[in-house]
Amino acid sequence: MKRQERIDRIELMRTYIRIVEAGSLSAAAGQMDTTQATVSRRLQSLEGLLGVKLILRTTHAMKLTDDGERCYRHARQVVDAWLALEDDLRIADDRPVGVLRVRAPHAFGQQQLLAPLVAFLQRHPQLSVSTSSAIISTALFAWGRRWIQQRYPYCWRKCRAA
Repeated sequence: MKRQERIDRIELMRTYIRIVEAGSLSAAAGQMDTTQATVSRRLQSLEGLLGVKLILRTTHAMKLTDDGERCYRHARQVVDAWLALEDDLRIADDRPVGVLRVRAPHAFGQQQLLAPLVAFLQRHPQLSVSTSSAIISTALFAWGRRWIQQRYPYCWRKCRAA
């Protein structure tokens, strides 16, 4: 595998964005809690991958080239899209799915558990429920046969078997 294939391009773009927005390599390094040499190497790697000069540097100033301007706009879009993807997947991972198995004494299930369980199931329709308490199963059945039948077929079969 070539060395360039192992480079994290998203991280190179993030570094480039930071350089542009900070106004200098040293300011970007300070914001990223890394060294100026590291930031400079990342910039050189990105320029090498793209085959263009992105920034014209002197000892006292830096200026984006035309390619650098275009690269900045595209890098901003790519990084924003990547962050949106990460957020979307993280949210999807946070959603409960599967079968929720509930075991509770009859009195507790009837008095304390039924209302929160129904509210929880309404917030998470991708869940199905399996109960061991006849009181909870009966109350869920009374709460809405059709709703349970459509949304929680596993629970419906269990309630009918009880």
